[in-house]
Amino acid sequence: MRLSIQDLITGCMWANMHGEITVHNHQTREYARVKILRGNTRETVGGVEGAVYDADDNPVYHLRGSHLAGITGELDAAAAARGVRTPNPNPSPECCQPEACDTVGVA
Repeated sequence: MRLSIQDLITGCMWANMHGEITVHNHQTREYARVKILRGNTRETVGGVEGAVYDADDNPVYHLRGSHLAGITGELDAAAAARGVRTPNPNPSPECCQPEACDTVGVA
């Protein structure tokens, strides 16, 4: 990851982090590789692109969007042909509420 400071001399100073992140699931050997893109203006900051890979290094999902506005995932066509399914896009609302953690088993 890199940190760029914008408008240091004039304007309103702001920081822009950009670079590549890899997140590993050591139990399943799956991983995600995500690039946070460098923006030149406040409107372009936060661009994200990347993919989630299975244990055999095959792409499963392609990710794109903005970490400020939302990131979407699209199932890879080859993964769909192998029988990979998308996760539930509409989880039950109670799983997202902190007070519901004890009732739904979320730690």
